[in-house]
Amino acid sequence: MTDNGSRLFAGRVALVTGASRGIGAATARLLAGHGAAVAVNYHHDADAAAKVVHDIHAAGGQAVAIQADVTDPAAVHRLVAAAAAALGPIDVLILNAIGIDRPAMAPFLGPVHGQSRRRGCSTSDGMRAGTPRDPRQHRRGRTDPHPGQRLGR
Repeated sequence: MTDNGSRLFAGRVALVTGASRGIGAATARLLAGHGAAVAVNYHHDADAAAKVVHDIHAAGGQAVAIQADVTDPAAVHRLVAAAAAALGPIDVLILNAIGIDRPAMAPFLGPVHGQSRRRGCSTSDGMRAGTPRDPRQHRRGRTDPHPGQRLGR
């Protein structure tokens, strides 16, 4: 768990896609360190996902590994259902392993918001709401919106 005892996500359930390695694994561990129960999604590497879950359990947290290809809408529905069945309704969604094209994101916009007790913190929320422009692009004189804005409804 966290060194400072902070429990920012106590009582929350988080689903992190692509959480078996890299940034996704670090994010899953961090959320668990702040009190979240974490669904660790992986596509191929079950051993790496099991290590993340083991690390979270060893630190006193709650986690479960769930295999799913997040580019397959049916698999996404199964992922969300399995995470909710194992840990409870999803409060926080981290879309670490997913492309930014609308068709790949569509499965996440339906089942997660339907399962949540309240609106979760997800990158899709920011994309629908419109994210600020990248200041580096603005300084270069580019006028196109941040890629997240093009995904909004």
